[in-house]
Amino acid sequence: MGVIDDSIHCLTYYAIYFSLIRWGLIILTIFNWPQLIQCLAKNTTNPAIFIGNWLPERLRIGAWLILFELLVCENIVNRLIKLALNT
Repeated sequence: MGVIDDSIHCLTYYAIYFSLIRWGLIILTIFNWPQLIQCLAKNTTNPAIFIGNWLPERLRIGAWLILFELLVCENIVNRLIKLALNT
């Protein structure tokens, strides 16, 4: 249990950095969405259809990533912090 306790204490100490990294990845995904789609379209048989279907989904996928971050990831981090403080 020593390794798990050390990991939880590390997470509580660096929680703000983990949050900033996750939010940074979400923002990068939203801003770099067109480049990502064009890169993925190179491997498809019909890139025009692939780009036409996925390029407009930038805001919808960004919203889902933000909701997932707010509802799941922040909740898990907060529970781990409370768990670490109680031990």
